[in-house]
This record gives sequence, C-alpha cells and structure tokens, in this order.
Amino acid sequence: MDRLLADARNGSTAALEEIARRFRPLVATYLERRVGAHIRRREAIDDLTQEVFARVLPALDTLPPDATLDTLAGRLLKNAQWVVAASSHRAARFAGESAAPDAAVATPERTKGPVTLKDELDRLRVLTDRMGDPARHVLLGRMEGRSFEELAAESGEKVDTVRKRYLRALKELRERMGSRGTDAAG
Repeated sequence: MDRLLADARNGSTAALEEIARRFRPLVATYLERRVGAHIRRREAIDDLTQEVFARVLPALDTLPPDATLDTLAGRLLKNAQWVVAASSHRAARFAGESAAPDAAVATPERTKGPVTLKDELDRLRVLTDRMGDPARHVLLGRMEGRSFEELAAESGEKVDTVRKRYLRALKELRERMGSRGTDAAG
C-alpha cells in the first residue's frame, strides 16, 4: 500500500490534505466535462468536487489492503459518476424561481452568481437566432434534456441525421461564441 494512503487511513490530516490536493484537479476536470451546462459554474463544480471527497475520504478503510493511489483515483471517479447523476436528478426536479407562472423577467445586474437553466437557454436562444431552424431545434432540444431519439421522432428523421445536425450546430455555436469574445464553456 502506498505510504500516503496508509497515513490517510490512519487518520493523518496532512495525508488527507495531500490526497485532496493531488486528486482535486482530476475530479474537478471530470465533473466539468460530465455535468450539464445548467450547473456548469465554478461554484457548482467546487461543491460537487467537495461532495465526492466527502463521500470517499471517510471510507478509506473500505479500500482493499493492497490498494494504491490508482485504486483511490478509481474510487474517486466512480463516486464522481454518482455525484453527477445525483446533481442531474436534483437539477431536473428544481424548476427555479424564474419558472413561477407570474414571475417577472429581469436582466441580472451582476455577472456572477447562480444561473438558472432558463438563463442558459435564453442566452443560447440569442446566440442561435440566425441558425437554420432544424439545427436550432436540435441544439435547443438537447439543452432542454431531450434525447436524440425523441428529437428524431419529432422531426421524422433518422437518429444519426439528428446527431450529425447537432454536432454541426455545436460547431457553429462555438464559432459564434468565439467571435463574441466568450468561450464555449460560458
């Protein structure tokens, strides 16, 4: 067993901090690539990363006796998968304040803070106004959480056609976002 892992199992705070320092970028990068756009904000990634470590570090004693840091990395990423699934489930149940029937639509006064799915979709709609209707429909449909199969059934096209249209629309959207001085992550 790796010495650092053994020390962490024995309750060494310094070892636990070192493990968190080493593996935090790996877990955060994984989460950034896996979560949907509606929760892809630096604060949300930090919270999700912390949730992964809060699940795994207290359970180090459940690792096999011959565990290595690679084993620990696998356990962290496996728990990251569960955290992504749980966060997606929570996000799907949350309609957001802007979803209230009589809610007023307002432009945010600040550029930082919580961003709702509605905010993301509104921004995307502005960026996709000049796209052709089929491409725009597929892109917005995917952002709203619909599957390729559902979108293909709606349009009466093959699933592969819808997938290709989606990839072309993403490429076009990235180009538009780049020309406005923003990156594709938002």
